[in-house]
Amino acid sequence: MSAFKDALFDGKTVFVAGGTSGINLGIAKRLGELGARVAVAGRNPEKAAAAAAQIGGADKAMGLSCDVRDYDAVRAAMVSVTEAFGPLDIVVSGAAGNFLSPASGLSSNAFRTVVDIDLNGTFNVFRGSYDLLRKPGASLIAITAGQAVNARLRGAVRRLHDPRARRSRRTPAPPRPASTNWFACWPWSGDRKASASTASRPARSPAPKAWPA
Repeated sequence: MSAFKDALFDGKTVFVAGGTSGINLGIAKRLGELGARVAVAGRNPEKAAAAAAQIGGADKAMGLSCDVRDYDAVRAAMVSVTEAFGPLDIVVSGAAGNFLSPASGLSSNAFRTVVDIDLNGTFNVFRGSYDLLRKPGASLIAITAGQAVNARLRGAVRRLHDPRARRSRRTPAPPRPASTNWFACWPWSGDRKASASTASRPARSPAPKAWPA
């Protein structure tokens, strides 16, 4: 027995960065089972195609090749998804890079790579999706290191607020790491019940006066 209502995401469009393997592929497959049209993106085109095939046919799933460190590539992938499936209802940023090593054994280049994928990549995914989201109602989900969210991502995503948010009673809040320390979710607009039950909800912050250049 499933905890989710049948066809819960019927008609919704989902983009999952890093969705070609692991937990992200599991998320993509489950959303597809619940009715969503799903696009998965990863650096390896063969893995992307294979992952999409596990989700459904061409009318149900897309496999895209892009590196989240490359903003233009991420943006192009998202545009192709909206052209095929329509506005984005859910964006999952789950691409990650890790080295199992103590700091003393990590090279500066390796550390830079982790930051570029986990932190800058998450920003690229969310920034690239901004004008492609269905408003109101879209959700952004970040699966990343809690340290990245606390240090930089939180401030960066704060600037993704809709400039019209001052006139809304439901201003979206930037993500905080949840109790699991790797999952953060918040609704772009709409019912806050849509966010993860374990996610903390920070106080609302003012919307920017203008979209940053």
